[in-house]
Amino acid sequence: MEWIKELLTLFWDYLKFWILVNHYEESVQLRCGKYYRTLTAGLYFKWPFIDYALDVYIKPDTMEIEPLSITTSDGKNISIGLMIEFQITDSRKFKVEVNDALSNMRDIARGEMSDHLEDFGWEDIKKKTTKNALKRKLQEHYVDMGVDVHDLKFTHKTENRVFRLLSDNKNIF
Repeated sequence: MEWIKELLTLFWDYLKFWILVNHYEESVQLRCGKYYRTLTAGLYFKWPFIDYALDVYIKPDTMEIEPLSITTSDGKNISIGLMIEFQITDSRKFKVEVNDALSNMRDIARGEMSDHLEDFGWEDIKKKTTKNALKRKLQEHYVDMGVDVHDLKFTHKTENRVFRLLSDNKNIF
């Protein structure tokens, strides 16, 4: 039953002859499936079945990156998460040029966290300079997706205890 509701909603979006863009968003207007223009807040007219709009929330937002476990350069096993404050600055890039930008942002953040933080010791990771360097690395990737990183914070910073079994030298958490 839910799929019928979604189908009718989609049909209505193609059938109506207007696009209403709220003050907290932009819309990317597609014409025959190709980028046509970016719309800011207001009421716009469109060709039914030919034009379609993709809404993009442009107000600052946050994203939490779930903690990952890494081994630091000084041999400590830690868990660390990340909170990213960002804003979409280019709706076209975000919606049209990138496939599932939010998911890509999460994946890139986890990869950069792992690569970047493994080069530092536990005490260095706690420093603001390490966080700022990671922010710059993420910004380099995100700018191509139409996203600006305002700030980031490490979350869930904990040192994990590792126990070693004498018989087989395997780590058990």
